[in-house]
Amino acid sequence: MNKQWQNLKCDQCNSSEDFIVVVALKWQDGLGLTTQPKGYTCQRCKKSVVVEKMIRAVKERSLQQQIDELQAQKKAEMPTPPPVRDIAPEMKEEKLAATK
Repeated sequence: MNKQWQNLKCDQCNSSEDFIVVVALKWQDGLGLTTQPKGYTCQRCKKSVVVEKMIRAVKERSLQQQIDELQAQKKAEMPTPPPVRDIAPEMKEEKLAATK
């Protein structure tokens, strides 16, 4: 698997890579204000996203890319079979005559 950081795409619109962090604001008298992470919303389609789905999609794309690369490599390594030679015309006539 590719060990580089990859941008996640929205699992809803499948195009945006921009997300808004959603937080819950909590307040308590005497202690003040704090935040609690609640998830992410796609900036383009404004829908809540499922991070696990986006990660799974990146992994699947990476695996498919590896499969494609291996298939291309295998195809490049396979020897080209020699061209099929045609039977000489006189031999064709002999075979046809023998079958009659």
